[in-house]
Amino acid sequence: MYQWAENNCQGEWEEGWNKQQPIRKALEQQFRSLFERLNVFNTQSTLAKYV
Repeated sequence: MYQWAENNCQGEWEEGWNKQQPIRKALEQQFRSLFERLNVFNTQSTLAKYV
């Protein structure tokens, strides 16, 4: 995964960033997109009913 992010997201790296920072940003964007598609934001109250 690190290699993919380095190869495909290097153009998005901000000046002064090290490898971990852009990889973290890329992963955050991917997870945010996934969570939005799964509609799991703001579901803590629903979860609390069953747990």
